[in-house]
Amino acid sequence: MPTPTGSTVNSPVPLSGSLAIDSLVCGTKWGGPLGTSVELSYSFLSFENSYYVTSYSDNNEYQNVFELTANQQVAATKALGAWAAVANIKFALTFDSFSNTGDLRFGGYADMPEDSFAFAYLPGDAPRSGDIWIGPGISDNPTAGTLNYRTLLHEIGHAIGLKHPFESPSVLPEAYDDARYTVMSYNHLTYSFKPTTPMLFDIAAIQYLYGANMQWHTGNDVYQWGASQQIFETIWDAGGVDTLSAANRTQAVSLNLNPGTFSSIGAVANMAIAFGAQIENATGSAYADTLTGNALANVLNGGAGADRLIGGNGSDIYYVDNAGDVVSETNAVVGVGGTDTVYSSLATYSLGANLENLRLLAGGAASGTGNALNNQIFAGAGNNGLNGGAGSDTVSYAYAGRAVIASLATTAAQATGGSGSDTLLNFENLTGSAYNDRLTGNALVNVINGGGGADAMIGGNGSDIYYVDNAGDVVSETNAVVGVGGTDTVYSSLATYSLGANLESLRLLAGGAASGTGNALNNQIFAGAGNNGLNGGAGSDTASYAYAGRAVIASLATTVAQATGGSGRDTLLNFENLTGSNYNDTLTGSAVANTLNGGAGNDLLIGGLGVDRLNGGTGADRFDFNALTEMGLAALRDVIGDFKTSEGDKLDLSTLDGNAATAANEAFSFIGSAAFASNVTGQLRFAGNVLYGSTDADTAAEFEIQLAGVTTLSVADLIA
Repeated sequence: MPTPTGSTVNSPVPLSGSLAIDSLVCGTKWGGPLGTSVELSYSFLSFENSYYVTSYSDNNEYQNVFELTANQQVAATKALGAWAAVANIKFALTFDSFSNTGDLRFGGYADMPEDSFAFAYLPGDAPRSGDIWIGPGISDNPTAGTLNYRTLLHEIGHAIGLKHPFESPSVLPEAYDDARYTVMSYNHLTYSFKPTTPMLFDIAAIQYLYGANMQWHTGNDVYQWGASQQIFETIWDAGGVDTLSAANRTQAVSLNLNPGTFSSIGAVANMAIAFGAQIENATGSAYADTLTGNALANVLNGGAGADRLIGGNGSDIYYVDNAGDVVSETNAVVGVGGTDTVYSSLATYSLGANLENLRLLAGGAASGTGNALNNQIFAGAGNNGLNGGAGSDTVSYAYAGRAVIASLATTAAQATGGSGSDTLLNFENLTGSAYNDRLTGNALVNVINGGGGADAMIGGNGSDIYYVDNAGDVVSETNAVVGVGGTDTVYSSLATYSLGANLESLRLLAGGAASGTGNALNNQIFAGAGNNGLNGGAGSDTASYAYAGRAVIASLATTVAQATGGSGRDTLLNFENLTGSNYNDTLTGSAVANTLNGGAGNDLLIGGLGVDRLNGGTGADRFDFNALTEMGLAALRDVIGDFKTSEGDKLDLSTLDGNAATAANEAFSFIGSAAFASNVTGQLRFAGNVLYGSTDADTAAEFEIQLAGVTTLSVADLIA
């Protein structure tokens, strides 16, 4: 708080490089450096208590002053609050005295030039800096939307560091020098109703100077105005899931949720969303509206009337209740445009381009049709005619009020129970309700998810996926013919699950301890994130850590619980094969023939005994051989399926003794493709995709390792 003869701390600020900001900043701000907050006091001139230095200014306004009315003071305080709402500025009322005054001081100046309503001094070092003088032309009761209130917003802008947009050094182009963009513009006379807040560029500029007010409107706010209320404002919102609502308006609106754009509510382009503000949802009126979403997940509800709903990035929801409603999803990029859903209360609806999901809300008969995408169509309560169209489509009864019986194997109308008499065409996948459903697939590749309840899920031909989340769920795979019935997978979130007949794969989804058991087929069981008890059963089975979140250390050579690192403490029983993660794994085989797959990452693979096939996957992998008993000749040799010198793969023979006649661990020598020499031990030669090793003095090999597809090998590829 300064004295009447002093000034407040202020700092110079550089230009930003953005013309929208630079055309407004005057070059100084109150308080510390650029972007820092400030607390400012303000006061009102009092005949009895205010004091001004004699050399106050060229005009020495204090010599012909008047006090502001109570209503004028209320309006000034409200205008200060409008600036504080968007920027990190706090204003506190104080009272003038001989020794103290506000950082900003409001007073009436009776000699105000006829062409002016008010003026203010910019931040600086003089005692007058930050003072605001109001002329007698300002009404006694400036209300929001009037020229008088806009004048207060304008002059406060000067007092905290903003200039006119037409002043040098940076000048705003004429098209933007307008009250819609800044209250600092003089071009406002065409608007009978004036801005009631700082506008689009004002907010950007003042936040550049002081930072944004991130405590303003952080909840789930609904921005709605009176049915015929005039508005002219810019919304700054710091958080929450927010909605623009025109549900009560008496004429059509255009709402645009994108930051830096304008909406039309009762007038053209009279409401803006500030840069950096995120508004998620929009609700229209009872008339023909246009609602435009942004990059977030939006809910666009046009209300009654033939509305145009325009989405963008994000998983958007559209409500359609008029045959004239048009939904346009502009982003066709998979993974960027989100998964969008249309909620239709019409008797018939077909998904347009780039829209993925459809939910039927009509209580009576309704039809819904998909497009070329992988659609999900949610059945309604009545008789449904559903057609997935092209793509891999899902029909869902997730919103059914009771148990459902549904089959993808028939194209005739079927009594579903929980829905109506439904016709299901061109669907590959089926989702049940929260009750005890009976769901049947067809000859295609199906994903069948019973949802809640004890469900019966019945598959057929095709590589089907079943989701199991209830101990009462029963999966029946009817086709036992290998090569026809496909490779079927159960995704289980239960604590324990055993594969039934004709099911090949199991993935554990439970986050805690879980057990999974195979059957007599060649099963693949994917470990979960917790402690896993896995049992492959009969057949040639694979334990897989493909979904592990970090590197795995796992061995098929032990039947006790082992700390895997990337999963939990896992017990692996009756597995012949092992697959790693996308990280740097260590995988060890057992005494039988194993297939080890490292996956991505720099993996260490140890085949152990048996005729093993080792695949490192991508990354610099190391294939470790530790004893001659682990290795064989001809049909008994191990095979490395993807040895790549370009990725840094290595053969590690460092623990093998190159001379079987001595107790020491002697190294090997690589001799290229030449034949073994007699009376020389520890030789390695490579020919015809096979590495041959000799550990005695004759010319025959004691072990072989086949490197499938490899034609050349060098000493750099060996750790010997």
